[in-house]
Amino acid sequence: MRFINKIGLDWNIFNVGTASCEKFTAILLAPRFVKDVEKISHVYHTSTLEAFHSLIIRFTPKSQVFSFKGMLSRSQIAAMHYNENAARSHAATATGELRYAVVYPKYKRVDYTVRALKTNPTSLYVHKLMDLLFDSVVVDPLPYQEYSDKIPVPEPLCAQFQRPDKRDAVSRHRSRF
Repeated sequence: MRFINKIGLDWNIFNVGTASCEKFTAILLAPRFVKDVEKISHVYHTSTLEAFHSLIIRFTPKSQVFSFKGMLSRSQIAAMHYNENAARSHAATATGELRYAVVYPKYKRVDYTVRALKTNPTSLYVHKLMDLLFDSVVVDPLPYQEYSDKIPVPEPLCAQFQRPDKRDAVSRHRSRF
């Protein structure tokens, strides 16, 4: 087994098949250990992932239909938005005092939670995209069109299955009874 430590050195700690490697693997894969690791500060570990997923849903709502390239483009824009706003700083008042909000979640009944307020999200990536569009794409769209045409578009999921003849399907359905 290979592990990379905090400073980036690659260490070969265990030789595969040795007794120490098997014991270590058994400890790491023990069901109780796996469950405990899943519960370790799960809010901290998944909050950024959940924020990204909600942002993807905001840019590509499931209630609307987009082409494959449209979904790809919207997902890439959502990733740019997330990357730009992922590390927003703590908001402060004009006097420099840090801002907080008191929230009353339902699961705490009468208790409250204090959370830090972040600065407003920015959209500077939009200006960069618009500059790229008007400075490069509008001037000479051919290279961008050729690149777009090279993107492989998968078949729709419904195209992967053969549709039965309606009469055959009905007769099979009725013959089951």
